[in-house]
Amino acid sequence: MPSAPLVSPLSLLSPYAKILHFLQTRPSSATVPAPFVNPGALVVLSSTPGDLMSKARPYKPGTTWFVTRRTCLGTFRFVPKRAINAVFTFALALAAVITGVKIHAFSVMPNHAHMVVTDHETKARLPDFLRIYHSLVALALGRIQRTPGPVWDSRGPDLKILVGPKTILNKIGYTLTNPVAANLCRNPESWYGAMSAIDAMGAGPRVQKRPRR
Repeated sequence: MPSAPLVSPLSLLSPYAKILHFLQTRPSSATVPAPFVNPGALVVLSSTPGDLMSKARPYKPGTTWFVTRRTCLGTFRFVPKRAINAVFTFALALAAVITGVKIHAFSVMPNHAHMVVTDHETKARLPDFLRIYHSLVALALGRIQRTPGPVWDSRGPDLKILVGPKTILNKIGYTLTNPVAANLCRNPESWYGAMSAIDAMGAGPRVQKRPRR
């Protein structure tokens, strides 16, 4: 990678600010980048004043969501390892292909996972997407770790509806800088866990190989 002779002003910003700057200054910043191809309570987050809501509502096609789910009892089941990273990326890719849900960003922490996704344009497929993704991860980790008991928290995922480009970009930035905020790495690029690449946003579909048994 070529080195820059001058220090960019971006280098003085936090990783979160860098990501927001990158997203907001792209030509397509008015749209949401989509590089990758048992619900709980629903909360609506909006960039428009007065739109903040916290009530259950039905799934609607084309809705963008911020999804978080933790491990059972907060145990560190997702500590970064090559095999675990491969399980997450393949499970997400397969669930997206089957359901048509678009994955904008994701990051996997030792005891929880975040993602920003947009549901199918004509059918509400988020519940199917989450069922496939959570099931594949649980089954695979059960075989890899040989640890008895459930993998995911029984309370299900925390789901928040995101309204407006600014709110969506903020949650993408939050997702991709979560390891930095937790003092687990110095910048998102150095995180060893499964995470969508910042520079791949908007670059089109990616091919994800099936993990070896």
